Amino acid sequence: MAQYSVVRAILVLALAWLGAASASAQVLPDGPILAAADLRQSQSLDGPWSWSIDPYRDGLAGFHGDPAGRGHARWDDIDVEQARAADPLALFEYDMDTAPVSELPASWLTHAPQMRHYQGLVWYQRRFDSAPQPGMRYFIRFGAANYTAQA
Repeated sequence: MAQYSVVRAILVLALAWLGAASASAQVLPDGPILAAADLRQSQSLDGPWSWSIDPYRDGLAGFHGDPAGRGHARWDDIDVEQARAADPLALFEYDMDTAPVSELPASWLTHAPQMRHYQGLVWYQRRFDSAPQPGMRYFIRFGAANYTAQA
């Protein structure tokens, strides 16, 4: 029994020595070291967001599957009032600058009473300032998009 304990102790010491030797021989990568998103320096986008429902999904594609036309693509950063002044016949399905505003994060069920049973596409927009630095990479992280999201 004592012989078994000695062999076991030697085996444990040998494994510990091999583990320490291999750990000290590791070289850190030149690339970025991954860290949890919550631990990184960040800018919160919580707060007021403009929103617009799109029950027919016009903002994704036109009637025959073509790209969304002018006046339908809600992601376009366009001044609708100025565009209408330049072309009085232009049709805009939306104006994100005058769209309803809700505080996010929140479920769209809380945006308005008529949204309680809505199931479909909703567009959100928020303007924010950032100061990008050369040589840095930046990421946008959405913490609770339901099912799918396109950004």
